[in-house]
Amino acid sequence: REVRAARRGRGSAQGVCVAAAGASDRCAGDAGELSALDALVGQEGVVAEVRSRLEAARVGASGGEDAHVLFFYGYPGTGKTYLAELIATAAHGRAAPPHYRKFAMQNYRTDEDLWKLVSPPCGIKGEGAFAALFAGAHGEGREKGEGRGARAASAPVGPVVVFDEIEEARRDFMTTALVNAIDHRGFVEYTLKRADGSDGCDTRHAPTAGAIFVLTSNCFLDELAEVWRRHAAGGRPHADAYEATRAEMERRIFTDAIPCSRADGTPSPFAAGKMRDRMRGNAFPFLPLSGEQMAAAFEMQLERRANHYEDENGVSLHWTRDFARLAMPAPSPAASASASICCSASTACTRSRGTPKCLESVRSVQVAGSDAWRAAAWRRKRASRVRMPASVERDRASSTPPPRSLPR
Repeated sequence: REVRAARRGRGSAQGVCVAAAGASDRCAGDAGELSALDALVGQEGVVAEVRSRLEAARVGASGGEDAHVLFFYGYPGTGKTYLAELIATAAHGRAAPPHYRKFAMQNYRTDEDLWKLVSPPCGIKGEGAFAALFAGAHGEGREKGEGRGARAASAPVGPVVVFDEIEEARRDFMTTALVNAIDHRGFVEYTLKRADGSDGCDTRHAPTAGAIFVLTSNCFLDELAEVWRRHAAGGRPHADAYEATRAEMERRIFTDAIPCSRADGTPSPFAAGKMRDRMRGNAFPFLPLSGEQMAAAFEMQLERRANHYEDENGVSLHWTRDFARLAMPAPSPAASASASICCSASTACTRSRGTPKCLESVRSVQVAGSDAWRAAAWRRKRASRVRMPASVERDRASSTPPPRSLPR
């Protein structure tokens, strides 16, 4: 308990986000802190590069005229989207609109769906959510072709926009709207009805200067596994192996134009030459996690969830170090046998609705207790009921709860 309290104190001082997964992000400081990036485990090479780019953006090193683009690709579940959330937290203090927006590209395949993303032509209904992120920040924008790059660097870091599974995006979106947004003095184009009420619309441009565009993908996994295995062999330092892997994969993706999937021949999301030219130097592979890294990531998530329950519900969760190791791919029998979790709460919480509230919290984070722990909870619940005649109590005492096991 003392160790966890000390950790929470350090996290609050550094502005580290302590929100529970799936809840609204809330961080200790009013402004974002780059230490929020430390919450990602196992991708040190990517985090180091992102940190340096954010530091440069904060001091206006890019001149404040261009957007920033990052391409995260690699194994599923390694933190690509999560790092985008942490970037928004580091830059703005929270990962929520209007500072953060995520678009799943498989949802924008038809013309009607695409108008929900980009600004539709005059007279066609559509949200144009991507364009609205920037058009709303600049009033009515400016006339087409006028004053590009006029935005000053007063806001060096703009919103973080995630295009998830970019390989699912339509080609016309990639070569028009996205290219325009990430280009030098980039912009998004949108239409407005004329103010004088006459027929037709005016086309406007809103600058994307300072925005951070994050493209995520599960492409190139076969090539990444092959290249990483070769460069990591022979005890080579991890940082050197990562940089060598990143350099070779960049050549394969943008020069050799390898397909997204070798198995089914899915084309690369950067098949168009204009996209490849703009993405060079901005691609970052995400590597699979080792067992120890998985355990560390799992314990960090437990910490965040425990802090959330304690702040919101007055419920404390505590666990042993061996319990956190259950997240590893092949936990040892000794670790599984000694894993334990306990919780403590106020008297009012303990008797809430006849069931210990701590048990509800434990189940909600999907931590698996042993049959003995379940049997003890069952006995406590039975003891809280109204006393029955002695004959009935004898019958109940002779019964045992049915064994139930939870997924690991």
